[in-house]
Formats: sequence, C-alpha cells, structure tokens
Amino acid sequence: MAGGGQWQHGARSNLHSGERLRSDCISADDICNSPTKIPPEFFVPSFSVFRPVLATLEMHDFHSRLGDLFGKGTYRALPLARMGVRIVEQKALIKIFHGADVKPYAEDIHDVVDHIKVGLGNLVKSKPHSFPMYTDTVYRFGEDGKSIALGSKGWQGFKARYPRKDALGNLLFNSQGLNEANLVIGALTNVFTEEYDTSGELQDVNFRPLQSSLAPHVTVAKKVRGNALTNSEVVELNGHISEFMPESIPLFDPFIRVRLDRDGTGVYLNSRDEEEKYDAFMTVRNPKKKEYGKLLLRYFND
Repeated sequence: MAGGGQWQHGARSNLHSGERLRSDCISADDICNSPTKIPPEFFVPSFSVFRPVLATLEMHDFHSRLGDLFGKGTYRALPLARMGVRIVEQKALIKIFHGADVKPYAEDIHDVVDHIKVGLGNLVKSKPHSFPMYTDTVYRFGEDGKSIALGSKGWQGFKARYPRKDALGNLLFNSQGLNEANLVIGALTNVFTEEYDTSGELQDVNFRPLQSSLAPHVTVAKKVRGNALTNSEVVELNGHISEFMPESIPLFDPFIRVRLDRDGTGVYLNSRDEEEKYDAFMTVRNPKKKEYGKLLLRYFND
C-alpha cells in the first residue's frame, strides 16, 4: 500500500502453491451460512459484508406471523437470526475470480478487508447502531428464483441519487447502502485492477456485477417445493405479507465474514511463507453488546 491512502498493486504470476489447489471446494459462507458448495475450481480467499436484522419485538411478531401464514406448506420462513441485507455476497465474489481465472493472494484480500473495515467504520460514525430500512413490497430473489424478500422502499438502482433523510428527518437506508456497496467495490477495484490468470495472461477483474446484481433487500422466506416463484405467486405472497409487513426493518452495523484459508483454521501463509492469523468475523465499530447482544441472537457468539 502506498502512502497518502492510495492503493497500488502490480499483477502477480508467482502464486503460492499451498493456497492454490484446483481441487479445492469451500462453502459459500454468506449471511445465511448456506451449505451450498461452489464449483471445485480453485480456492479463492474471500469475504462477505452484511447488515443483520435486529430481533426486536416487532420483528419477532412479523416472523411469527410468517410462520403462521406458511405453516408446513410450500414456503418456509427463514430463521430470524439469519435475516439481513447483503452488501457483498461471498459466493458472488468467488464467482468473479473464478470467471476471470484469477487466483488472489490471501494477504491481498486481507488488506482489502482491513481497508473496508476502516471505511465502513467511517460511514457509520455518528449514525445509530439500529438503522431502519423502509420496506417496499415482496420481490423474488436468488439464483434459483425461490427467495422471498422485502425490498428497500424507493430503490431505483445503483446509478440513482438518494437523499440521506426524508422530510421528517428520518434516516433513509438507500443512500447509506449505496455508499457502503460503492466503498467495498472500490476497495476491491483499487487492488485488483489487472491480474495474471492461470495461463499467465493479464486480465481485468470486473467487480461491478457485485453491485448490479444485489439491490438492497431482506430475504424472509424460501420456496421449498416446486419450481421457481412465478409472477402470480409473488403477487399473491405480496398481498398476504403486506397485511402485516413492518414499515421498516431495523438493521445493525455492517459485519464482515472472512475466509482466507481452505481449512478454516484462521491462519494463512503470506507471500513470505509466514503464517498469518486473521479474524474470521469482524465488526466495523465497537458494538454495544449489553444493549444489542440479545437482539442479534447469534453473531456475538459465533
């Protein structure tokens, strides 16, 4: 990293063999801790960034009514502890490196994560730990088209301009979420501009798909039987869920999950073949565990 806060990075072709086996396959550790496996191409040190939902009394009530609505039929409500907004999905980041046939160094990803942690900390500074995302309607999300999610009210894409507050002075998530996503993508782009692929050819690594494919939303349920959600099913679900949908969903500070080694030991080899320890779970500022620990259900105890 150069002085003055600017990132400089030269493309690398000498990849540490201990971290780069094509037979590797790891879990996609996104906000839902999905057990879905990525294709067995090569290991990619990676991370995810997300804002978990705070389990307030209103959210407990909403979750309970979702359970009553779905019963044991075609749909299942996600556990409240697994609901949140994904700023960057780990599996999507891995796919970008696989698609470019580029194997990033673990220490480079670690540097990116450190930069993101500081940047996100600055973005949430002086803002409340509980940030409301005002809800819009029910949407269909997910690669399989089976995720039932609540969208962020007023969202018009990543190129739109959003106010920080409404007319009453209430904070609006779209502006904040856009800034957080842009910071993460900027940190990745500043480090991984041109990289050597496995054939020794220089490749541009494009991280914009991370942004364009992930509008702010909270997945609240999944279709567990049959094919992808149809338009008529989404309309029907919206009619039912909108009757008791909360006006806003309380989101906590961004969290970062990191996976820099294949075995999950929390240790990777740097470019000097030295062992480096890393934190697999990070907060971007000191959380008030006494006040928010019970509302987060799981993250302080993982």
